[in-house]
Amino acid sequence: VNDILDYYQIKNKKIRLIMMEFNLKDKLQEIHQLFEVQAQMKNITLNMKLNDIVPQDIYSEPTRITQILNNFISNAIKFTPSGGNIDVYVCEGTKPQSIRFEVRDTGEGIPPHITENLFCDFTRSTKTNFSNPD
Repeated sequence: VNDILDYYQIKNKKIRLIMMEFNLKDKLQEIHQLFEVQAQMKNITLNMKLNDIVPQDIYSEPTRITQILNNFISNAIKFTPSGGNIDVYVCEGTKPQSIRFEVRDTGEGIPPHITENLFCDFTRSTKTNFSNPD
């Protein structure tokens, strides 16, 4: 429910960000611990790598960073087969004072016929709709 409320706040440009200084390395370790057991239960290796160039103490919105990474990692675990890998990389962004977060997995990926609706309201991809529509 909170994700839906956040979505509408973002869409209506009324979301309130609470910016603060926090330790990014600690936040990543916290997120890793949250998903480590889930990944191990599926025999998935979960790696998190913070590039040495990225400062550990940053000024940003830790709740939103956590929310976004949780969603990506949760989906990666859901769609990565047993024995697969999930790698979370945190590195310098392309703009000054920006950070890039990448989540890569060895899952099957999203088929092209699904990607056209990926960012539409309440569109969701599941294994059942991955089959080719033809």
